[in-house]
Amino acid sequence: MPSTASFPWGRVVAQAIVAGIAAGAIFDVYTYLTVVLPAQGSMAAFWQSDAAIAVGKVAFTSATYVWVGVLVHALVSIGWAGGYAYWAVRQSILRERWLIAGPVYGIIVLIAMQLILLAVNLYRFPATPTIFVNGVIAYAVFFGLPLAYVVKLLDAGTRA
Repeated sequence: MPSTASFPWGRVVAQAIVAGIAAGAIFDVYTYLTVVLPAQGSMAAFWQSDAAIAVGKVAFTSATYVWVGVLVHALVSIGWAGGYAYWAVRQSILRERWLIAGPVYGIIVLIAMQLILLAVNLYRFPATPTIFVNGVIAYAVFFGLPLAYVVKLLDAGTRA
């Protein structure tokens, strides 16, 4: 385990940015295809709900909050990726078993995000078991897995 003085913060930040943006984008594509499109909704409304986490329900009043939502979504994804990248440096098992660690981390992110929504009074109980399962798949397979893969991929070139 690296000491604080020799901790590779630059690598962790780079992994967080790249993995967070990649995983967030993949998550959004999956969400669009499985939730937004079948409901004949819009990604703008999806991103406004992300903005509502930061600024409250006023985010639903204007389309200008879409960009706030995109920014919030990107920053949150980068933040979660940073957490994973940090622990991947500390715990080699996360790099070695990324195929398992990624989905498990995605489920941890799902639980934490639901608790955040509950805390800001924006939580909505899944209407059906299918919606619940789709959420688990979204976070485990389409967020956690690509996040872990990108961290592993970027880490491979830095280790001798």
